[in-house]
Amino acid sequence: MRALYRSDRKKGSERRKGALQDTLSINWQALLLALVAICLETLAVFVLAHLLATLFDQRTHTGDPSLENQDVRAEHPSSGGRTRYPQDTSIRCAATPCMVPARSHSQFGGPASGRVCTMERYHPRMLPVVGISASPKYVDSIGTPLRAYMVFHTYTDSVTAAGGMPIMLLPVEQVHLDQVLDQVDGLLLAGGGDIAPERYGAPRHETVADVDDTRDAFEIELVRRAHDRRLPTMAICRGLQVVNVAFGGTLIQDLPSHTGAIGHSILGEGSYQPHSIARIEHDCRIARIIGAGDHGVNSLHHQAVEKLGEGLRVVGAAPDGTVEAIEHEDPDWPMVAVQWHPEFLGVREHGPSTELFRAFIEAAAKYHADR
Repeated sequence: MRALYRSDRKKGSERRKGALQDTLSINWQALLLALVAICLETLAVFVLAHLLATLFDQRTHTGDPSLENQDVRAEHPSSGGRTRYPQDTSIRCAATPCMVPARSHSQFGGPASGRVCTMERYHPRMLPVVGISASPKYVDSIGTPLRAYMVFHTYTDSVTAAGGMPIMLLPVEQVHLDQVLDQVDGLLLAGGGDIAPERYGAPRHETVADVDDTRDAFEIELVRRAHDRRLPTMAICRGLQVVNVAFGGTLIQDLPSHTGAIGHSILGEGSYQPHSIARIEHDCRIARIIGAGDHGVNSLHHQAVEKLGEGLRVVGAAPDGTVEAIEHEDPDWPMVAVQWHPEFLGVREHGPSTELFRAFIEAAAKYHADR
């Protein structure tokens, strides 16, 4: 009997052990299947999200009708949703870059597609970097004047509001110029002092002032290499004159003394108001951006283009014949140069000035994307 009892217990134990093994085997199989299902579901969600993001990008950048008329102003934390500019010309750091839409001006004044190029709203993107040539200035420090470099906030604000990232360019030895230009997607030649007349083979007039040979050499070579690279370039006031001299042109050293033209140097509050006329020709980059015909502009200069540099053409002039805008004949170089100051006019939300900066930044963004 005892032997029979032990036999039954042994058989029962073996049956329970076998059942437990079957249960564990089934549980492991179920767990494995559950893990596989979770992985497949996660992969499916990832693929779907990627497809939706790709579709959104395509609709955003190819003129989708549902996005056609959207317009978003540049928003700064302290501006309440609108870009605000102080009306002084003190030195100030650039505001935090924003993501804003820009109207399409293909290649800085090329044929426009009529769409609104809306920048990314949900994911940070690389902003096009714009190098702004700096002006030398002596400032009092440690009890003695020291040489410094500056860029007015009107330039940096205009670039930032249009969707770019402004940086200041300081003179370097020419052997390092390519390294400088490797860091930027656009070049902005700012206003400033007069160019040394010796640069274009003329004797110096008594009215020539604030000449800086280091800056002259730096910017003239910058222009030539920017052309070699087809780097988007915007030249303002002195910048236009630098472009002209870089290609072998000459300058009128003082308009009132040489031509009798007056009214081209209105400072103070007049810097922010259109008070002169620039007549823009048809079939040029600037006309494709702001339209041909007469435009109200400001005027803060006493020099102007005399002989035009090689490859350049006049595309805008004042009623007295003073050159107000030039471009290069090279269709692959997105460059415009204006004698007026759109960065000051933009402070008062001057439409054509804003459009010039928007087109410039869009060309810089395209240059960055095509690298």
